[in-house]
Amino acid sequence: MHRFLTIGFTGLILGCGDKGLFHIEVSESSEATVEGTGILGTAVELVGGLGFEGFAQMNIVNAQELQNQGVSPGDIESAELIELKLSVLSPSDGDLSFLDSMAILVSAPGLDTVLVASQDSFQAGEQTIYFELEGINLVDYVISESLTIETDVLGTAPEEDTTIEASFVLDVGVTAQGACNAARGE
Repeated sequence: MHRFLTIGFTGLILGCGDKGLFHIEVSESSEATVEGTGILGTAVELVGGLGFEGFAQMNIVNAQELQNQGVSPGDIESAELIELKLSVLSPSDGDLSFLDSMAILVSAPGLDTVLVASQDSFQAGEQTIYFELEGINLVDYVISESLTIETDVLGTAPEEDTTIEASFVLDVGVTAQGACNAARGE
């Protein structure tokens, strides 16, 4: 799993008197391999999840990147998924046409499981697909003790083993006070 964090420090320092929100983009990714059937293999239906291990039991608030910015759970006012994509890493000529549909669900202890993104168009030759987003505020999930991202997939296994990467960008809105604490090193 990879994590990246971007934030505009100039805006933080200039806006410390502002009551608005500052936005931090948190990116995560995880890989999974879908076992192929071989050239002479029989069709194997894909039903359920794809096994993105890196998305199980994530704790976004306690991620080192957010802690480095001085962000605590009380500073987070909003969290919205702004991008989710699925890409083929191998084979080099592989595509995502073995999928018929895919839904992305988020769950956390004590909270309902919610649909956050979906896609039902996987054309031959497409190696990267962007998902349609539901626009849900995920702040309660982000500040929970752990957040899990699950996949619900329908399709048929590809001929060759296919390694895919799911990646997302989460826009986290933090209070001006939390952002100023980060800028001051508190």
